[in-house]
Amino acid sequence: MRTSITASCARSQIKAFRIAATAAIALTTLATSANAGFTFETRNKFVIAPRVSGVAAIGNDFLTDGLGDFFNYHQDSTTDPYIHPLDLQYYKYSFLGEVVASSGPSVVYAGEYQISYDVVPFGIPDVPLSIGTFLITATYQDPMHATLEGSLVQYPNFIVEDPNFFDFSYGGNPMSYEGIFTAQAASYDQGGQIHGIIRQTAPAPGVIATLAGSLLFVSRRRR
Repeated sequence: MRTSITASCARSQIKAFRIAATAAIALTTLATSANAGFTFETRNKFVIAPRVSGVAAIGNDFLTDGLGDFFNYHQDSTTDPYIHPLDLQYYKYSFLGEVVASSGPSVVYAGEYQISYDVVPFGIPDVPLSIGTFLITATYQDPMHATLEGSLVQYPNFIVEDPNFFDFSYGGNPMSYEGIFTAQAASYDQGGQIHGIIRQTAPAPGVIATLAGSLLFVSRRRR
């Protein structure tokens, strides 16, 4: 009996070691593999962002003057969605928000963003591709220049209705935004040009599936 118990404990330990080793290998692969995601680079776009003597007040507007354009799209891997360069001209974005915090050179803007596909240049965009909230912090080096950094979080209940387009959130992951603000020289208190990148970095779905499948396989195999 004692020998049987000892052998059973040994088998349990071996099973635990196998699961731990499989998880470690899969997680290492996840950490070293290419990210799943994409990068959009935006063109210069005027944003209405009034300030008084260079100071932004709570509630002041922060909104793009119409729809902004993208000039470059990069997919992280061949498994990520592909956008033909000639089709990129129809992808648009917009910010509609306001100042929610202001302290010294730091101003925080929040509101709603939208990424859309728009063939007809007037009226409501043809296909909304991602709608959600944004939170962007501007750090002003001087009244004319600021760096922008923040995130775009798609609404949980938003669904792309057209099956020809992909889910920008990759199943609920936020996108990051980094950019530059340059005030309009003639009247810097009214707003200026912004340009930047919208970035999606999500765990590679194939690696996660491999991890889950490997753990399940080892667990079942050693029973």
